[in-house]
Formats: sequence, C-alpha cells, structure tokens
Amino acid sequence: MQTFDRIHSITRHKDAIHSVFLAYNSQWHLYGYIILAFGIFIEGDAVLYTAGFLAHRGVFDPSLTFFWLLAGATLGDIAWYELGAYLEPKDNTVVRWLKKATNPFGPYLINHPKKSLFISKFLYGVNHAILCKAGAMQTPLQTFIRNDLPANLFWIIIIGGLGYASSAGLLHMRHPVRTAEVGLLVGILTIMLISRVFAYIFKRKL
Repeated sequence: MQTFDRIHSITRHKDAIHSVFLAYNSQWHLYGYIILAFGIFIEGDAVLYTAGFLAHRGVFDPSLTFFWLLAGATLGDIAWYELGAYLEPKDNTVVRWLKKATNPFGPYLINHPKKSLFISKFLYGVNHAILCKAGAMQTPLQTFIRNDLPANLFWIIIIGGLGYASSAGLLHMRHPVRTAEVGLLVGILTIMLISRVFAYIFKRKL
C-alpha cells in the first residue's frame, strides 16, 4: 500500500519527471548495490551510466554507489586477469582463438600499460581482452592492480558523472521527459553506440 501511495504521489505532479520504475526500486537499495557491483563485471558503461543516473534521482547514495562500483570493477578486472593467466598454458580451439584475438594488444600493454587499461575501459569488447592479455603475459598482480585502479577510478567518475549530469539536465528541460526511464534508455544507447564506434576504429588500427 505504501508503494502504491508513493507511486501515486509521484505521477500526480505534472512538472516532475515521473517514474514508476524508480519509485518501486528505491525500496531495494542493498540488492541494487549488489546488482551494480556484479553488473559492472558484465557490461560496464551501461551499468555506470545507470548508476550515476539513479544516484542523482536519489535511488542510490552517491558515496556508497561509488564504493560498490569501484569494488565490483576491481574484483571483476582481477577475475578477467586470472582467466587470462589460467588459459595461457592451455591448448585447444577456443584458447587458440582467444590468443589470436588478444595478441594484438600485447605491445600496447608492454609499452603503455596504464594508458592501455584506461582507454580500453571506453572500448566495447576491448577491455576484457586486454585484461585477459595482462594475465596471460604474467604481469605481476600487484603491478596490474596498481595500473588498473586509477583507470577504474577515472572511468567511474567520467561515465557515472555523465549519467548523473544527464539526470540533472532532464529536471531543467522546458518540457521534461514524461518518464525517467526514457531519458535513461536514450543515454545508455548513446553511450553504448559511441563505445562501439570507438572500439571499431581502434581495432581497425591494430
């Protein structure tokens, strides 16, 4: 009943950005933080943008959101690193295909490890390959974390900040979007499209 009353109070204000989805899901903070931490392991940019957007909407606490995202990103990167280290001595069709796909990134990691890890965060399909390659190259784990942590920090601030700013921008539009989900969806699709375009350009230059 309380959830229904809250939804009703939100949707009755014509000048607000209405969101039944956000009103309902604000009841599930802990589960939401866990989903964010796990989700960034799978699809980083979309999760980061969404997290920033929802943090501005008051669904998540910004400080806690940042902590869970950083923890999820760091642990996720270590998992991909360990996967690369585990697969390196193997020899089968899948592993040979993975090695062929990740080998071009080797020189970048050797010559510009911090820059490679940072740029790859914004390139769809490239980041996981570079993380695996770092493990396959037997980069010391401490060195890997030292290079990867700043990349994660700036990545979270940039993409999450864009989501936060876009939510703030919707509030000040002359004709606000009727539902916050529409603005959120447009933002996610835009971020994902840009990421794929940059990844395509990067791979063409390899």
